Amino acid sequence: MDIFCDFSPLSRSICLSRDIIILSSLTRCHTLSLSLCISPFVEQQQQMEGTCSGRYGFIVCITHIENVSEGIITDDGTARAKFAVEYDCVAYRPFKNEVLDAVVTQVNKFGFFAEAGPLQLFVSNSLVPDDVKYVTDENCYKSDDGQITIGVDCEVRVKIVGMRIDANDIFCIATIKEDYLGLIGYAEGDAAVGAV
Repeated sequence: MDIFCDFSPLSRSICLSRDIIILSSLTRCHTLSLSLCISPFVEQQQQMEGTCSGRYGFIVCITHIENVSEGIITDDGTARAKFAVEYDCVAYRPFKNEVLDAVVTQVNKFGFFAEAGPLQLFVSNSLVPDDVKYVTDENCYKSDDGQITIGVDCEVRVKIVGMRIDANDIFCIATIKEDYLGLIGYAEGDAAVGAV
């Protein structure tokens, strides 16, 4: 797999190569020419966007198909053609100590889960400020003075302190226990609107 990495502060793009196998009945063409069989590649592109690779991160969008090899008929008797495709894509891979804005999706006594785009985060109750406690009746975290309430659909600013990277997924542990982290917006429709 040929890989080109260009990591600038504003964009992360990588060039990946991948073998795509397409049923010949779906391509509706007799030759193995890409110009005649473009629709299966578009479908494959849509399937690749939003996926995660532990090595490269989340594939946000495929920007350009660089090169498509001539098709090779597979020898497994299934009437499929195999194409090697190189494409440019925008990828997102989180890193430790990165600060992100996320939306809370689930709250329990052990902490809360949040999402920052495709990334799943967990903030343990030990990584929440000492004056913010879990309130069982309301299923949220509240500060002692009542000014901060973190519940489902609230926006929080978190800092990644740990990551688990699997073959097809990335999961992060985050904190809101440092300066400038924590609640930044309430859920729409709540009585208390605004950032704290």
